Amino acid sequence: MERINTCLPPAICVFSIIRFVLDAWIISSTTKNFNAKNFCDRRQYEYLLPVYALEPFKGAESVKTVAEDIKSSWTEYRDYEEYLEQKEKGTAVENPCENKSGNQQRAKSLVLAQHILEIEGSFTEYTRDAQDDAFGEALPREQWPEYLPLALSRLRACMSLFVGTHNFHNYTVGKTAADASAQRHLLSITVSDPVRIHDELYLRVRLEGQSFMLHQIRKMIGIGVEVARGRCDLYSVNCSLSRGNMITPMAPSTGLFLDKVSVEIDFTNSPCSLSIIGSMQMILRRS
Repeated sequence: MERINTCLPPAICVFSIIRFVLDAWIISSTTKNFNAKNFCDRRQYEYLLPVYALEPFKGAESVKTVAEDIKSSWTEYRDYEEYLEQKEKGTAVENPCENKSGNQQRAKSLVLAQHILEIEGSFTEYTRDAQDDAFGEALPREQWPEYLPLALSRLRACMSLFVGTHNFHNYTVGKTAADASAQRHLLSITVSDPVRIHDELYLRVRLEGQSFMLHQIRKMIGIGVEVARGRCDLYSVNCSLSRGNMITPMAPSTGLFLDKVSVEIDFTNSPCSLSIIGSMQMILRRS
C-alpha cells in the first residue's frame, strides 16, 4: 500500500486494501464445472522447437530469402509487377489486382505481399525478455548455425501470416472451408532467438489466441518448419488460409504446452464492484 501511495498524486491516498471482498466475489461467481482452460477468454501456448529441425534437407536448392520468395512465388505480386511494366511501356492493360467487386481477394493478397516486403527487416530482430532468461542461456549470434538466420526469418514470416482472423480448416481435422467454426483469431505469434537448454538449442514459439482447434498449433508449426527449410513457399501458406484444400504436415506433440490463460472479468454490473467503487470514491473525497 505504501508503494502504491508513492506513485499517486498528493491529493489521492489509499488508506486500506480489502482483498477478501474481491476474492470472495470471484469464488462465489464460479460453478463446480468451471475450468480455467476451457472457459478463459484467451490462451497462450508455447512450442519448444529444436533448432536442428530447421536445417535444410540434403540435395535442396539454395533457400530463398523472404523477399525472393515473395517476388518469385506470390502470384498476385508477380501479376501486379507485370502490370506496372506494361503500364510504363504505354500498353493499355487492366490492373489484375484492382480492388473491385469480385476481385477483393486478389487485392487483399497483393496488399499482404507488399506488407511482408515492407517489414522484412523485422523478421531478423528479437528482444529477449525475462522468460527467455529463465528458460535458458542465450546463444551469441556468431555461434548460430550457418543456416539459422535465413531459416529463422522465413519461419517468422510464415508465422506472421497466421496472425488475425483466418479460416484454419486446413489446420485441423473434420472441418471444411464452409464450417464457420474453422474461423479463429490469433492475437500474436513470436519466435525467439535460440536458447540453450540442456546442451540443446531451441526456439520458443509463443502463440496467443482466443481459441485453438485440434492439432491447429502442431500443423502451424509443421508448415512453418517446411517454409523455414525451403520446401514450401509463403504464397502456399497464404492460400491454405482460404477456401481451398491443402494437406499440411503436423509437428510432434512433444514440446507443446499451455503456458498461460487469461480470464477477463467485467465488474461494472456486479453489486460487489459497485460497493468497491463507491468505497473508493468515498476515500478519495475524504483525502
